[in-house]
Amino acid sequence: AGAEGVRLGGVRLGGGGIGLIALDSELVIDGVHVHQATIAGILAMRTSLAIEHTLVARTLGDPSNDRYGRGIELQRGSALTLRSSALHRNRDLALMAIDAGTGAQLTDVLIADTMSDQSNLNYGHGIEVQARASLTLGSSALVENREVGLLATGAGTAVHVDGSIVAGTLPRDSDSLSGLGIEARDGAEVELTASALVGNRATGLAARQEGTHVAA
Repeated sequence: AGAEGVRLGGVRLGGGGIGLIALDSELVIDGVHVHQATIAGILAMRTSLAIEHTLVARTLGDPSNDRYGRGIELQRGSALTLRSSALHRNRDLALMAIDAGTGAQLTDVLIADTMSDQSNLNYGHGIEVQARASLTLGSSALVENREVGLLATGAGTAVHVDGSIVAGTLPRDSDSLSGLGIEARDGAEVELTASALVGNRATGLAARQEGTHVAA
């Protein structure tokens, strides 16, 4: 907490708790493997993160209630640059960005096979952006996640997808329904350029509620 200019590389994190918690910090992470952490692989609050060549995989739910198991969670104005990395087989949400001022830029990233929250067998989202956070996804792939590949929700939430593919989104495990590539709702804004939505179980693109805006 409170660290500036910290570099972390060439290590393996996980087991028995959140893999990495960053609070009021500036971190550079390169070549790290976060494996079988619990609750979240990486949790950032009011933090600037630059992550490259990193794998966050198989995060587990809270042992007390089976909830969560997220890959990367960004809160309270955190900023993430994620490049040449993968989030694989995490639970609930592979990447979540929430709160005004929180932003993420993803380039050459694979987000795949996100599993349901074990407590209710719902979710399994690849990316979720909400509550006025923003995200840019470039030259990346969201493949075989569950319920929705990318969800943007709430007025002031903004997402731009460029040169990317969202494919093969599966239904949620609880009732075998849904399976959306990208969903925008509750006033969120989503822009798609030079991208493909392919083979998603229910539909490729869904926009819901008044004030939601999608440009493709």
